[in-house]
Amino acid sequence: MHLPLSNRRAEYRMLEHPPMKALRTAGETRGREDHERGGRQDRQEETGETARHAEHAGRDHEPAQRWRCVFAHLRRRIPRSHAAHRSDLRGLRQRLALGWLLAVGAAAPVMPQALSVAALELTEHPLAGRIWDTRSGAEIEPQEVYRRAAAHRFVLLGETHDNPVHHELQARVLERIAATGRQPLVAWEMIDASHATALADCLARCEDWVSELPQRLEWATSGWPDWSLYVPIAAVAARYALPMAAANLSDDELRRILDGADVAESGEPAELSPPLPEPARAHLEQTLTDSHCGMPIPDARLAAMIRVQRARDRRMSAVLEHGSADDGSVLIAGSGHTRLDWGAGFDLSHAYDAANVLALAFLEVSSDCASAGECIEARAGKEPPWDVVWFTPRAVREDPCARLRS
Repeated sequence: MHLPLSNRRAEYRMLEHPPMKALRTAGETRGREDHERGGRQDRQEETGETARHAEHAGRDHEPAQRWRCVFAHLRRRIPRSHAAHRSDLRGLRQRLALGWLLAVGAAAPVMPQALSVAALELTEHPLAGRIWDTRSGAEIEPQEVYRRAAAHRFVLLGETHDNPVHHELQARVLERIAATGRQPLVAWEMIDASHATALADCLARCEDWVSELPQRLEWATSGWPDWSLYVPIAAVAARYALPMAAANLSDDELRRILDGADVAESGEPAELSPPLPEPARAHLEQTLTDSHCGMPIPDARLAAMIRVQRARDRRMSAVLEHGSADDGSVLIAGSGHTRLDWGAGFDLSHAYDAANVLALAFLEVSSDCASAGECIEARAGKEPPWDVVWFTPRAVREDPCARLRS
């Protein structure tokens, strides 16, 4: 199955966007050099696929030919222990998201899972693919992000859970850290304490834990997006034999906190949990209210929600600290948990200096703002709560509040 012609043309227009074009050229050159060193089988298969694509695409053949070498390069970057994921290569040209990823940096370390052509929107937004250092207000390149990540003890990678591009970029940052020889702990918001034993057991015993882990963790009934979105991160962890940990509270712990238990009873070090400053607490309250579609929340319920939020953030920061003795830790979590003003970053930044903590958020662009400052303020307030913001297209999703408004 091929992309409709109009969608392919939209993809190529996006790849020609000025801030992406220069970055794509480097990846294209690396792919061409790797392709020239490739084996006969790769050349024959890619030549056949290009011919079939050209027959269907007509005058769009030239852009597809241009990317042929990069596709061959990506095949050889897939860990051989995950051969099952190689089959995704045949549908590579259907994935608008992958084309965008190739445009914003070096070849991805792992193959993405099947992404719908309609998975992303606002792909031609002027900020999509650009990165901001919020402290200096300057735009920076992906290589600078990788350099900083490799230099920090704690790296917090904030996502929007259902955006496949965010997980690809998290995997890329993690891969660049591991490529330096470090083996950081990978702490997952999506895995709670009740599944910590299952996680450890599968990492030790499963022949292919990337494929087997979701069943062990009962992922299908967990409420998180499909495991396939997180496979890029897991595949990097498997490739470099990185340790992993559950970073969230169990349902039993959450119930105790909702019933009024003090946050300190969750067992985390008290020194990692200073009280939130009043402006940060007020902003957190507003964020929680907004996340419930602006519906009024009783004061007692809102207070309980804040206790839960803080308990989760404390647990994440404690897991990161306990696992960082040798090679540091990386947090995979929603961008709210990676904030420096109230999230896990808040706790860590009070226990360690700024040279140890890097908070990086992958933020979706919005049609309501055109500048980096406007978009960050609309999402997080006047004082940016992350060190670095990497803007991405937005995942297509239904408005969760539409039914309530109607």
